[in-house]
Amino acid sequence: MIPRAKSSQTASSIGLRRENDETDAWDVDYEKLRSALGNPELMGRFPEGQRAEFKAMAEQLLDAHDREELFARVTDASFNGLFLDPLLYGRYPAHALPEVLPPAGLIRDGDLAAISAPLDFLGVNYYRPVHLRRGDPARLLLGEAPALPGLDGVVQFDPAELEHTNMGWLIDPEGLYELLLRLSKDAPGLPLYITENGCGAEDYFGTDGVVNDLERIKYLHQHLHAAARAVNDGANLAGYFVWSLLDNFEWAWGYQKRFGIVYVDFATQNRTPKASAGFYAGVARANAVPPLPAEWPV
Repeated sequence: MIPRAKSSQTASSIGLRRENDETDAWDVDYEKLRSALGNPELMGRFPEGQRAEFKAMAEQLLDAHDREELFARVTDASFNGLFLDPLLYGRYPAHALPEVLPPAGLIRDGDLAAISAPLDFLGVNYYRPVHLRRGDPARLLLGEAPALPGLDGVVQFDPAELEHTNMGWLIDPEGLYELLLRLSKDAPGLPLYITENGCGAEDYFGTDGVVNDLERIKYLHQHLHAAARAVNDGANLAGYFVWSLLDNFEWAWGYQKRFGIVYVDFATQNRTPKASAGFYAGVARANAVPPLPAEWPV
């Protein structure tokens, strides 16, 4: 239960906003909530009998939030900081899991200085982000997966409103937008190149002799649009390379999943541009990303 403040204005000022009257769901602004606990004037607006209840509830919410923020930093450090921090700062990230860090004896004098030598550009491979929320790793719900080892009380999940590729990978172009802005802030002045971004699918020829890979066109369009938005908002993005030009042997998937914008007949080595190659060529010729359509063709 969240104790009722005397007015909706008071609730907003302490960081609580009702999201749904029917379910009694609330949105929480954690910074406002943290400030409210130390503000006697705001706390005094609660009826005296509810003040202690609110304080206990607020501290519980903030503890859980701080725990989630820490786990997000651990996950980011273990996946991204493990590579970025040595390159940009000459050190390994403090929040990375010990299991993924190199043993101290493996790092010799001068190694990190050599690793962090000035870069001409930074390459970004982006396919999908990691989403975390509170959950029980022992009782995973639909769309959930275990978080990294040691991160108790949180799980990875795929937001229900987002689509997936044919490989089951989450499609989240907003993650690319956020990543480009963050890297531009973390490494100001350093040109960024998207060196890998693409969609794996089971492509085939239609009766018209065309590989009409509409799902890949949609994927590329969404991510190119996100990249263009990031540029407009200040990201230092210098270029974009689609993965990939040709269908290839794809790690554990072998030849089943195709990433290319050019279809490869693996038996004959014949190569046929897919519909996505035409879309990508149009973007390259115009040096501009067309607006996203109101409805996607199917």
